[in-house]
Amino acid sequence: MRQNMSGVYAITHVASGRAYVGRSKYVMTRFRAHRVALRAGRHHALPLQHAWDKYGKNAFIFSVLECCTPDLLREHEQLWIDEFHHNDKLLNGSLRARWSELTEGQRANDLTAKKQR
Repeated sequence: MRQNMSGVYAITHVASGRAYVGRSKYVMTRFRAHRVALRAGRHHALPLQHAWDKYGKNAFIFSVLECCTPDLLREHEQLWIDEFHHNDKLLNGSLRARWSELTEGQRANDLTAKKQR
């Protein structure tokens, strides 16, 4: 995979088919950030973190669902979220589907600061 690829990706629990869906302009860099957070027990998507803790890292695969240009990322991510949610296979958490729209372009630490106010 190209290092600077943009697209929609999934972190999938192989046995159940349940997945966390995300988007990034730099998918491989984002995969690394997810792995670090999951290994530290601090991932923002609690359903994913709980599954990771219960089943271990070998029960998951990281995959690119679709490559697309940065201007289409939000729209295409939402389509994948809707697909996984429709099939009850989403590990993002209950608010994630619409959260991407509200947080466009904001960094995680900026969002945390807003929540604490």
